[in-house]
Amino acid sequence: MKSGFWAATVFLCLLFPASVAHSAAVFAPNPSNPESSSRLGDVSEGILRQRVVELNPAALSTQLSSESIELHLFANVCLKAEQKSRQGDSSGFLLWTGDIVAPQSGEVVLVLRNGAFFASVYLQSSIIQIRPVKLQTGSYSNVYVIRELAGSREIREVKSPLCPECGIESGLTPAGKKMIELVNLERMADGIPALEYSGQLTRAASRHGMDMALHDSCSHELSDGEKFFQNVFGTGYPVTDVAENIAVGLASPEETFESMYSSPEHRPNMMSPRFTQIGVCEAFKKTSSYHYFWAMELGAAPPKCNQTLRFNLFRPHT
Repeated sequence: MKSGFWAATVFLCLLFPASVAHSAAVFAPNPSNPESSSRLGDVSEGILRQRVVELNPAALSTQLSSESIELHLFANVCLKAEQKSRQGDSSGFLLWTGDIVAPQSGEVVLVLRNGAFFASVYLQSSIIQIRPVKLQTGSYSNVYVIRELAGSREIREVKSPLCPECGIESGLTPAGKKMIELVNLERMADGIPALEYSGQLTRAASRHGMDMALHDSCSHELSDGEKFFQNVFGTGYPVTDVAENIAVGLASPEETFESMYSSPEHRPNMMSPRFTQIGVCEAFKKTSSYHYFWAMELGAAPPKCNQTLRFNLFRPHT
């Protein structure tokens, strides 16, 4: 990737409801070969414990047609969740969301995408994640890590003299705050510095998200033809690197984050150490086709005076 200005244009497609089968399934992964743990490296900040297991995503695809599921995550953690929603599309993407009913309360979000499995279990004081381990070739094997993360951290705000009214209090909704917390928890668990909150990026995200809701669209161009990076620069945000993730059709920040993280197009934007700041908006329009609209803007620190700006735009995926 060339240095200088970079705009990544990727988005998630609308998800369509799938039928539900009245049955139960048990998620009990097999312990992995001890050598597999060496692929994880050192334990990063925020990880309370972790273990390596072997999973068969193809078998899980069948199990996730169940109405309820038992999750055997650690020796002392066995949870039962009942399905709340199940959505998928013709590409094989599947999103399963459930409420934990025993032995404690919480929520489970499971995703199957491109033959890999991703999950987050939200408990009162921690989050337990299931993440595939990448091979050196860049592809996924059947080796996964189950890790427990500490609760959310305080979001650090970056002040801008160009937009003094763009503070957390004036622009960040509870759902947007939760999305930033989830992104930062994932980054810290992978040893990547947390993103700072930018009111300017949130202002740009809000304009984009509300424009999509108003026109019932999912595009990196606003309805007047303005590109997303032009929208960001319109706030006076001084960057050389900027990226955008957008999503439609998902109600909660947990579902939206898991869907974005499981996407090979979206995840690099959220997890890139080049980006240092973030802004998020979620918009809702009851009379629209998608109902829920999400816009996430990511930016880098202000450029050096002698840095050249370059445009390297990717076409949107349809």
